[in-house]
Amino acid sequence: MNIKFITDSFFSDATPTASTSAAGFPVTNTTIIPIKKQWRSSVNTASWLKYDLGEAKEIDSFLLSFHNFSDSAVLRLYGNSTDLGSNESNWIASASFATNNQLSIDRSVAALYMDSPQNLRWWFLSIVDS
Repeated sequence: MNIKFITDSFFSDATPTASTSAAGFPVTNTTIIPIKKQWRSSVNTASWLKYDLGEAKEIDSFLLSFHNFSDSAVLRLYGNSTDLGSNESNWIASASFATNNQLSIDRSVAALYMDSPQNLRWWFLSIVDS
């Protein structure tokens, strides 16, 4: 089973990119509001999503709904004012915002509620699952 999820947020105006996309499930599906379509990775292990919001926007939470992550999945979110590329190590080293712990995951929602709002343009989500 490939990684899949649907987003419901103001990211609808963002320009998304992904490490991979399965046929018929493009990353642009993650920006469709209301939730009607899915994105799926074409691999079962590590993947990433990156969003360019076009301008800095204040974010205080990040939610993914209707996912199929396993209990052992690790999701980490990074934010920055400029694009740090597609290598997570660049985001770890230089991002203005980085989760210290993985996003909390339950059956239907993966969530991160930030202690203080972050006003950033670029967002990178690392997904590691089996």
